[in-house]
Order: sequence, then C-alpha cells, then structure tokens
Amino acid sequence: MKIAIVFLSYKPHQNTVLLADTIRIFTDFDCYIIADNNEEKYANNVLQLEDDKCAPYINSATYKGITSLQKNPNSWDKMFYFFLKEKDYDFVWVFEDDVFIPSVNAITNLHSKYKDYDLVVPNNFKKTNNIKDWHWSYLLDKYEPPFYHSMVCAFGMSRKMMDCLRAFVDKNKTLYYHEVMLNTIGMQNNLKVIEDRKSTRLNSSHVSESRMP
Repeated sequence: MKIAIVFLSYKPHQNTVLLADTIRIFTDFDCYIIADNNEEKYANNVLQLEDDKCAPYINSATYKGITSLQKNPNSWDKMFYFFLKEKDYDFVWVFEDDVFIPSVNAITNLHSKYKDYDLVVPNNFKKTNNIKDWHWSYLLDKYEPPFYHSMVCAFGMSRKMMDCLRAFVDKNKTLYYHEVMLNTIGMQNNLKVIEDRKSTRLNSSHVSESRMP
C-alpha cells in the first residue's frame, strides 16, 4: 500500500518540518508539507504550488469570501489538486499544522487502525433541516442532498474516496467546502466512512517537536 502524509500550512512551522523529516526517516510513508504562501521560498522538502495550476480544484476552504480565508486557492485546494491530479496513492492522511501529533507512532497507529476505511473524519453529522446558515447559504441550492458534515482539521482518504472526489470535479469543475464535501461525497457513494473524534481532534498548540517512534 502506497501511503502519504501531508501537512497543510500557510508558512511551515519548524516543528512541522522536523516531524515531517522524522516520518520520512522512521516510516515507509511519503511525507509532504504544502505551503500556501508563495511570497518566500522554503526548503526543498516544502511543496509550493503556483495558484494558477489548481483550477478547477478550488473552493474547498472558502467561497466568494464566505469565510475569513480570503485566498482561493489555498493549501487545502493545492492538496486536493496535488493528490487527485498529480499523484497516485492508496491512502492519504491530511493534517492542518496545528493538529497535535505526539509522536510518529501516533500516525502509524492511526493508519493501522483505519487503513481499510475510505474516509476517516472526526464526525459524521447529517444535515436534517433547510436552515441556510454557515456554508449552507450557498450549498443547499447548488448541490443534491443528503448532506453530511464534520469539523475537519485532520482526515484520511482512500483511493476510492479520491476517485469519487476526482469524478465530482470532472463533472462540476470545482470543489466545495471540505467540511461538507468530504462526508457528503463519501456517504452518497456508499463508502466506508468512520468517525474518530479523539485521533483527528484539533489542539490549540502546534505539532509537538518531532521525536523518534
């Protein structure tokens, strides 16, 4: 099984860089850091993709200024572009760089536990009303229900999930907000979706200093 770990960042935190290096040394996983900021050049182990390469893999983190994020595409879009368009992996784990990861073993254990699922997310809530708050103000009239959603600061996706995302982009020429899109596409395609509130939770601090397993 070909596996990738990816960290999403605006400007890479040094602890993230150290952890990524440790993952490369002590596991068989490929590891990437995708930086949103292209105004300065980072080390070779940080991936910086030009904004104009990403279309139609856009709108996964913001939509016409509906969130506080103004940049579109950003690192979320670049991650989807990179793994759906340029790479071919069996499983990809994605972490925002403020997710607390205590050790490399935490990641290898996470993969061992959930490698047979198609989508691993913190929650899997079903949208059961037509209230147009949050991102629902544009999603409800644009895409077909049923909708599912989760806070997503870390998640895992299988090849099947990536195939479904790719098919969606081929048809619709865009992505949409990832905290709805991932769960909704997974559930609508009858994939194996599982919640893990503990392992994919958000922590207020940056990733811990990298350490040996």
